[in-house]
Amino acid sequence: MEQSKRRLLAQIYVKTRLGIDPTEDIDTNLLDTLYNEGLLTENYRLTEEARKKIKIGVIGGVFDIIHRGHIETLKEASKYVDTLVVIIATDKTVLKMKGHPPINTAKERRYVVESIKYVDYAIIGDEKDFRKPIYLIDPDIIFLGYDQNIPPGITREDLRNRLIIRLNVEVEGVKTSIIKEKLKRIYLDSVK
Repeated sequence: MEQSKRRLLAQIYVKTRLGIDPTEDIDTNLLDTLYNEGLLTENYRLTEEARKKIKIGVIGGVFDIIHRGHIETLKEASKYVDTLVVIIATDKTVLKMKGHPPINTAKERRYVVESIKYVDYAIIGDEKDFRKPIYLIDPDIIFLGYDQNIPPGITREDLRNRLIIRLNVEVEGVKTSIIKEKLKRIYLDSVK
């Protein structure tokens, strides 16, 4: 199956999983063609055959200060899948995991991440159960950044039948914590 068709089917699949009208922004003639090819049902759900032909990927993170490392990681992840969904950590999750609040709210971070050309959809995670977005999206691949681990509470059973890929994309000297430290030094130098 051609890549453009797989990408379209993957987007329809994710839209239906996220409760978005799957016909939004898609030519109805194209939807009719997919239906006639046996890839969509009458209510625009993918058939089992169509679902087997696509790859959905997810990657999660804070994405507070977007930098080249984030972009390169998302670019690399997008090469493996037909549709990439980013799960943005909630503000409370960031506070709990990092020990400090994020600079930008989850809604602001989601907006920025979804604007990146390698990202198809961005959603805000669930602060009580990291598994919920996984089951909602039903990805084939879960990506981890070079410095990430599987979030707490996600079990082997949750990961069954899903490929885990660690993306060893690291841009030397580019990390959110380094950027924050540079900003702090610049500020402190300016008030002396």
